[in-house]
Amino acid sequence: MRSLIIDLPAFNALIVHAGIWPGFDFQKSISNNDFVYQQLSGDLWENYLSEVFKNEPNNWDECNSETEKLRFIINSSTRMRFVDKSSFALDFKEKKFPGNPNSNLVPWMNVPNSFHIERQIIFGHWATLQGNYRTSKAHGIDTGYVWHGYLTAVRLDDRKIFMVKNDKC
Repeated sequence: MRSLIIDLPAFNALIVHAGIWPGFDFQKSISNNDFVYQQLSGDLWENYLSEVFKNEPNNWDECNSETEKLRFIINSSTRMRFVDKSSFALDFKEKKFPGNPNSNLVPWMNVPNSFHIERQIIFGHWATLQGNYRTSKAHGIDTGYVWHGYLTAVRLDDRKIFMVKNDKC
């Protein structure tokens, strides 16, 4: 079992598969990570895993049990792309490149007045971004290796990007 979030303060980086839900600050993100780690490292890990692969609840405020909290934390850390801009509800249907200005959905990292996290969030999971999302708040590095794209890595001390083409698919 590995953590959903890796905090690397020496590199001003927070590493996560998909993202950090905009309603969580740094401390809540870390404590949620610890909660998931404890649950999935315990004796009932198989019971929890059988319950986590669902789309509901899609908002933290709708979590009424430990299992629902576990599911929400795992979903937001591993599957999230878009959220509703007013409620922060997770949306699992939209997967394309962000660009519809009339949509109620926004990329998780673009929610206004969110993210009280002092580290740059480095994330993958969103191949349609092609690694072309980089701000002081977040840096997307998924470049679609499984879709004949590139395997991309970032050297944390200077944020230099390294890419290897997938010629095997």
